[in-house]
Amino acid sequence: MQHVQTLTPTQLDDLLEQCAIESALGLFLSYSVCLECADATEGAIISDIELCGIVGFVGREISGTLLIAATHEPLESSNKVGARPRGWMAELSNQLFGRIKNRMLRKGLELIGAPPAVIAGDHLVAFTARSQCQPIVLRSPAGGRVCVWVDYLVNNTELPFALPDVEESRIPNEGEVLLF
Repeated sequence: MQHVQTLTPTQLDDLLEQCAIESALGLFLSYSVCLECADATEGAIISDIELCGIVGFVGREISGTLLIAATHEPLESSNKVGARPRGWMAELSNQLFGRIKNRMLRKGLELIGAPPAVIAGDHLVAFTARSQCQPIVLRSPAGGRVCVWVDYLVNNTELPFALPDVEESRIPNEGEVLLF
């Protein structure tokens, strides 16, 4: 018999936030860029954003958008392959979503992402469907910042909803799967 876990709205928010933090820190660390969580007082409105990557996602239980925005320093420092900045932001967005997707799958939530889009602009601000959706602000010792937002809506499902256990063998190791 399979074990089924239930998830309340608060637990879902906490799970997504924890997955996003771990995923973003791990992603940049894999490119030798050390980031840390900024103080809660640091705002997510960053006037010197270089680029933003956006990945839409759908799943049986939730659908939403992942947004990652970075200043020049962490974007350039992580780009060990010398890719053009827009292409590199698209790759970081895709890898970040993959990491979050794998962590969520371990909890029983399967998500499917769209190819990333990259935008640039002055004084970008992310408006979210959920007013309580707060960005995760990460900073580097060199002064750069990365912001991550995971905005989602529950799909015609009453919370708490049941999450099935997932076999670990179904989840790829990070860095082993290329989606495009």
